[in-house]
Amino acid sequence: MDQKLYLSVDCGFDDFKCCIGDYLLAFSSKMIDVTNSINVLSVADGDNTYIEYKGSVYMFGDSIDQIITMKSNLKMYAEELDNNRNKNRFKDRTFHISLLAAIGYSIVAYDTIYNPEKDIDKHLFRNLDNLQYFIGIGLPYGSMNEWPQIKEFLKQRHQFKIRRGSKSCTFDFDLDLSNANFLCNAQVITAFLFQAASSDGNLTIDKSALPCIMMDAGYKTVGLFELAKNLSINPETAFSDTDHAMYNIDKYVEKKVVEAGREDFSYLQVQYHARGEGNPTVRKNTNVINVRDIYEKVLAEEAIKLCNLLEEKYSLDDVENMFITGGTGIAYYPHIKKYMAEHHGLTKVVLTNRADDGSEISPRYAIVIGLHKQLKNRYK
Repeated sequence: MDQKLYLSVDCGFDDFKCCIGDYLLAFSSKMIDVTNSINVLSVADGDNTYIEYKGSVYMFGDSIDQIITMKSNLKMYAEELDNNRNKNRFKDRTFHISLLAAIGYSIVAYDTIYNPEKDIDKHLFRNLDNLQYFIGIGLPYGSMNEWPQIKEFLKQRHQFKIRRGSKSCTFDFDLDLSNANFLCNAQVITAFLFQAASSDGNLTIDKSALPCIMMDAGYKTVGLFELAKNLSINPETAFSDTDHAMYNIDKYVEKKVVEAGREDFSYLQVQYHARGEGNPTVRKNTNVINVRDIYEKVLAEEAIKLCNLLEEKYSLDDVENMFITGGTGIAYYPHIKKYMAEHHGLTKVVLTNRADDGSEISPRYAIVIGLHKQLKNRYK
C-alpha cells in the first residue's frame, strides 16, 4: 500500500509556512528569475535555493533579502518582487512555480533536516512514485476564487529540479500529482481551526470562549471574521483588509526613510533592516538613518488605525475573545492588547501561540497547523 504523505502550505505574501508530516518549516516566498545570471550567482552560492522548471531557473527563499540590499540588485529585481506581493500574484505563473518549489523543498527538507533517515532508499524523495499525496493550500480569504486555476496547475505531472547551495546538491523531481487529493481553505478560517480543533481536526473549542473575533494579520492582508456561539460566521463580518497589513507599514517606512535623505531606499528592504538580521540603519553620507526605530513608530501608529477599524466593524464589548495570529499579528499583538485593556477591558486578547499539548509555538504557524488538522480530518 502506498505511503500517505500529508503536506500543507500557507501561501503568505512574505513567507511560505509548510507542514509535512508533523514537521514545520518557513522560508521567504519571494522568487526571482535568474536564468540569465545563474552562473554569476553560483560563484558563491552559500545557502541559496533554486528551482529549475521548463528551461528557466528561479531563486527562492530567504537569501533574496540579502541580495536586494545592494542597489544594483534591487533595481534589477524590484518590479518582479513587487509583483510577488500583489494580490494578482495567485493568477501568475511565477506563483504557481513558487508553490511547486515549496512542495519540493519541503520534501527535501524533511529528508535531509527534519527526519534524516540513514537508509536513503527510505527517503521520501526516493519514493515519490510510492506516495499517496494529500496536499492542503491556504489562501487569503479574498483570493479563494483563484483556487480552481491553481489546482489545475498542480494536478499534473511535474518534472523540475530543486538545488540548494552547490550544484552537487541537486534533487531531480518527477512528481506526479495528477491523482493527488487537495484541500484549499481561507487562511483566517484555518487559523481559527488551530485554536479550536484537536490534532485530528475535530472542533473542541469551549463555547464559553464565544462569540469571538478571529484576526489573521499577514504581509498583504488582515483577514477578519466574527464567530457566534452557534459556530456560525456572519458573512458581513468576514473580509480581507488591505489597508493595515505589514505591506502598508513597510511602504510608510520607505516614505520616512526617503524623506530622511536615502532617496533610493525601497519598502522591499524594510524586512531585512527592521525585522531581519540586517543592520538596523542605513547611511546617506554622514547621516545615519535608523530604519528599525522608524518601523517601530509606524507600527504603533498603524495599530491604532487598525483598532479604529475594529471599532467600526464590531461590537468589541460583546465578544469574549479576540484571537490574533499571523506574522504581522505578532507585531500588532502588544499594541492591540493595550488598546483593548484600556477601552474594552473584559474582552480577552489572545495570541494563538499554544499547540495542542500546551507547548509554545510561533503564531506564524497557526494557519498551516490548522490547515493540516483539517487536511488529515478530511482524508483519514
